[in-house]
Amino acid sequence: QPLQPIPVPSPDQTAQWQELARELRREEAAEWPTLRASLAVNETRAFAHKLFLLAQAAHCGPLATYAAALTTFSDAYAIGQMERHLAAFPQLIESIESSLSQAEPQPV
Repeated sequence: QPLQPIPVPSPDQTAQWQELARELRREEAAEWPTLRASLAVNETRAFAHKLFLLAQAAHCGPLATYAAALTTFSDAYAIGQMERHLAAFPQLIESIESSLSQAEPQPV
């Protein structure tokens, strides 16, 4: 399933989402490659839980939705869906970063 468009964060959310995007990039570099290669269910479930907590802290609905779906796939041992969903993680980060760039004041 394609990722849904991510709304532009409110001015109050912008700083939270900027920190969130940095943290997601760290996760992408550190933990994600191993998960994607191994498709270990328990580790994927733990990763999804970590993402869900980050989403709650930053009030990022799209990340919470992504994390919930990843949890569902890992709980169901739906390896094919889990693999496709993990593969979309970099695209999700790019979408969050893109929405942030739209939230920043544009020069006149």
